Amino acid sequence: MERISSLEAENKQFLTRRSEIEQELNIPTIKEVSFERVYYVLNGFSKIITKIEPEKQKDLLHSIISKITVNAGKHPAKRSVKDIALFFDASLNDEFVLTYGKVLPD
Repeated sequence: MERISSLEAENKQFLTRRSEIEQELNIPTIKEVSFERVYYVLNGFSKIITKIEPEKQKDLLHSIISKITVNAGKHPAKRSVKDIALFFDASLNDEFVLTYGKVLPD
């Protein structure tokens, strides 16, 4: 009985530690990216996307844009983009850093 109690206490400690580690792993990792790096990547993207056929451009944009929010307006000309949420499948590359947030247009 004493051994069972000891093992149960040890199991409880392991479960507590496991829970703490899982919480720590779920904290988002944020890595700051410089403006120059973002500009370089977007500049390269804009050069490449114009060289592929329109249907593939659409597929590519659909694969990385999760959601677009538009500011309301009575006429289409009065509407503007409020924000764009991007999605990248980080499971394809271990170098991606998962963050939370949105990319906001100027």
